[in-house]
Amino acid sequence: TNVTAFNGNISANASVIVTAEPPVLQHIEVAPTEAILEVDGTQQFSATLRDQFGNEINGITIDWTCSNETVGTIVKETGLFTAHATGTTTVTATAGGKFANANVTVTAAAPVDPILKRIVIEPAEAALVINETKAFKATALDQDDKPMTKVEINWTSSNETVGTVDAAGRCTAHAVGTADVVAAVGNISTKA
Repeated sequence: TNVTAFNGNISANASVIVTAEPPVLQHIEVAPTEAILEVDGTQQFSATLRDQFGNEINGITIDWTCSNETVGTIVKETGLFTAHATGTTTVTATAGGKFANANVTVTAAAPVDPILKRIVIEPAEAALVINETKAFKATALDQDDKPMTKVEINWTSSNETVGTVDAAGRCTAHAVGTADVVAAVGNISTKA
């Protein structure tokens, strides 16, 4: 009888191929999720696309829409929103069958307080004889060149020997010569 002894390891091999699971769009994140604008204001929205692993996905086209185009419009390709009228609207980013929203509130532009920029005197010049009185009118104008009401004008004369000016802007001539009629509000003044 022959006995054969085998001393060793016996093994078999099998091949395993590991492939990455392809990214699948799971959700969209829009930023900001809420915006408050004044009429004519703009807001740039952005969207981040994420796969099933939470990783950002690139290369997918995002379509931007706005639910109320009376309130505002959005550029379909870029997400730039422009406010047109007071109200509310919803901005939506859509891609690959998924979507996300952002809420937009448009308010009226806050009124800008008028700021005194200049004073205009009429007439710009006058020739008087002694004891004659001439009424001057001063108009205070704001930053938009609109007349301002309820502005107290301080009237003075540059030469009271020649003429004086009362609180209403009436200049009375007293002597031969030249004088400036000055209308002032704070540190803003003009002369005739």
